[in-house]
Amino acid sequence: MSRNNFFLLMMRAMAAEDDERYEKSDEEKAKSMQFARKQLIRATGEDFEYDLSSWHRFLTTFDQPPRISILASSEETVSDSYLALEEEFPGVHKSILAHVDTPERERVVRMARSTNFFPDEPNM
Repeated sequence: MSRNNFFLLMMRAMAAEDDERYEKSDEEKAKSMQFARKQLIRATGEDFEYDLSSWHRFLTTFDQPPRISILASSEETVSDSYLALEEEFPGVHKSILAHVDTPERERVVRMARSTNFFPDEPNM
């Protein structure tokens, strides 16, 4: 049974990974990163800005259900869902964390911080 991939998609966006089907521009990655951050804040009530390591550590230990309805079971916690991704997609956490200190990701983070891609919402 396939798991909910919400956290996988959000963390891949926070890592500034390319889409599996095509290479994204820095602007597309920065926009995805802003969106992912906003969704992670909505789901958890926490904000680690664009600190990928902190988000990863938090998601592995947050033993509460998300604040928004994104998981199949209301009993499943954020950490249950995030940790289970490694079972379904072996190596996915390592792949995400490989982007922590890359120059490419830092360039995208700077763009995400300096540009508001969602003008109807406050820039974070």
